[in-house]
Amino acid sequence: MSLPFGLERRRCVWLLLGLAALAGVPQLAAQTAWPSKPVRILVPFPPGGTTDILARAIAPELSKALGQSVVVDNRPGAGGNLGADLVAKSAPDGYTLLMGTVGTHGINKSLYARLPYDPQKDFAPITLVAGVPNVMVMNAERAKALGIAKPVYILGGGECYTHEHIFLMPSLTTTGAVQSSAKAYAMAGCGPKDIDVAGIYDCFTGTVIMMLEDLGFCPKGEGGRFVEDGQITYGGAIPCNTHGGLLSFAHSGMPGSLFHFYEVVNQLRGSCGERQVAGAELGLVHSLGAGFATNATTILGTEATL
Repeated sequence: MSLPFGLERRRCVWLLLGLAALAGVPQLAAQTAWPSKPVRILVPFPPGGTTDILARAIAPELSKALGQSVVVDNRPGAGGNLGADLVAKSAPDGYTLLMGTVGTHGINKSLYARLPYDPQKDFAPITLVAGVPNVMVMNAERAKALGIAKPVYILGGGECYTHEHIFLMPSLTTTGAVQSSAKAYAMAGCGPKDIDVAGIYDCFTGTVIMMLEDLGFCPKGEGGRFVEDGQITYGGAIPCNTHGGLLSFAHSGMPGSLFHFYEVVNQLRGSCGERQVAGAELGLVHSLGAGFATNATTILGTEATL
């Protein structure tokens, strides 16, 4: 399978499009008396998710700006279709807004035989609220048909789940990255010394050191010295997080782990400019979460590695 990163700008924007506030009102700006009553932002998903959190973050500020109450209304169901349909069929007066997503206005059209609304004709876009990265995976033939000159291939992957809560962690110094990476290396037919560039989820500084050890880039207990000796930068054993990592690139408030994928893929395609790792053919991306309970390792490669 190949990852089509590096498509022309308009395609990348579409693929990475996240949440947009959409309203069933084409002439909202022309209504000078608006708003004369409370405005409702409808979230087509349950409370507590990303879409809901964003809606509740902007509602108070929007209320201040408009001088009217702005109410968040959750209407989940059918992958967001129920809520989107309710807004599509509401009065086009600007008082019922929808937190639309790539699901309600993109993916669902392919998943469902018939949508009760038209994603393009039944809504008028207001603004982009947030961006959420997405990865599109396809076979090599499709990638080449789209004109992707340097497709990047998924060579191996592994996952591991070790515990329910962090206080049940089997070891505070060894994680499931040992098992997940072993599966990925075996599937890809390579080892740590073969990897040219890595993207390691770096939620904390110590996390990177633990992962370097558990992924096999250095012996256990030597991660600190490995980093201190410059082994994770250019010219070192394994250039790591060449986009700057979460501290320099993603935090705070931006999604992180998929940016590691994006960077490693671009490294393998040779399109990182001044950040480029010379001769990069094999890349590793590792993500973890849930109090170190879940670990996932992916090995990526160029066509030359097949």
